Amino acid sequence: MLCFTDNKCKKISVVTVQVSSKKLTEDLGLNLFMVVMFMQCNNVAQSSEAHTPTHEMFETLLTIAHYYAMRSAAMSHSVLETVAAKLSVSLLRHTDIIPADRAFFEAGVMCKVCHKFVLMVAV
Repeated sequence: MLCFTDNKCKKISVVTVQVSSKKLTEDLGLNLFMVVMFMQCNNVAQSSEAHTPTHEMFETLLTIAHYYAMRSAAMSHSVLETVAAKLSVSLLRHTDIIPADRAFFEAGVMCKVCHKFVLMVAV
């Protein structure tokens, strides 16, 4: 069960998700989270909460989840390592939400693997 709340700690909605398979991979979990966040963003956009800080926060969280899912998919293919590095650097925009030390470490490692040290300067 997932419960979403806003800054005032009032309940916005509760979503119950059941998974029949015992083997829940990390990618499936992230994709499931993205589906729930997408549904939540649509629900908030159609309610009276549209264009409020709550709606903007859900949109930002959906963007972060999308970047992580894309990076995870890109990391599994050696041809897309540059894309994974760029997504890691793009995640640095959201260090107010995700842990900054981990985001910078992952971006640095990905840039080092791809020999793209210039990407770190663009931030």
